[in-house]
Amino acid sequence: MGLKLSKENSTEEKWNLFYDLLCEYKISNGNCRVTKSFDKELHTWTASQRRAKRINTITPEKILKLEEIEFEWELTFESKKKNVL
Repeated sequence: MGLKLSKENSTEEKWNLFYDLLCEYKISNGNCRVTKSFDKELHTWTASQRRAKRINTITPEKILKLEEIEFEWELTFESKKKNVL
């Protein structure tokens, strides 16, 4: 997705870059469920945000920003159920 990171970027700048990419993804795809095949780095970043919330290491401000774009904190994979009569 054209991510331009360098060692000079602060942690906050990197977070904001990934957040902006996630916003672009959401506009294009209608959700924030980034697949590894689409973009491995962004997929890993979204997983790290979920983990950070679980272990309480993400700021309330970042949680709010992610919730504003309807970020899903818990991903559920519905299995296909067969109707049995």
